[in-house]
Amino acid sequence: MKKYLLWFDVVFIFILLIMFAGVITRYHRMRRELSAQKTMIRNVIVANTQVINEIGKAHQQLSSTTDMILRYNHYLDKHDPATESIQFCPECSAGVEKEDVLVTHSEEQLEEIPETVEQLKKDTKEIYNGVHTVNNSVWSQTILLKSVLEKLREARNER
Repeated sequence: MKKYLLWFDVVFIFILLIMFAGVITRYHRMRRELSAQKTMIRNVIVANTQVINEIGKAHQQLSSTTDMILRYNHYLDKHDPATESIQFCPECSAGVEKEDVLVTHSEEQLEEIPETVEQLKKDTKEIYNGVHTVNNSVWSQTILLKSVLEKLREARNER
């Protein structure tokens, strides 16, 4: 009987060891997967941050280009600020800086960002809003360019 109990104890301990090894293996696999997910999230956040910065630069460039187009329009329409100040004309408006502004691109250091799905959601919303803003700027610029083109065509036809 003692022999059977000893044999049973050995088998029971062996089964417990196998179960423990399985739990440890599963635990290490889950930690590797979690680490891989955190690395992936970090890479996506870094990429999103770079995209957000580029959208900001694109918006600045669009604003600068729109300002320049408005200034061209001032001279094409032959505004005379001495007699009449045209609303929304940067060349006619008092106190508006009249030098050309070119947007320069600089490398920016990425800030420390938490590696969370919430941060990914926040970045996605920022990217959407940035692209939406750029689209609105392009739309405004298109309207302005069409207006200037129509005026130029009318001036040519009047000659």
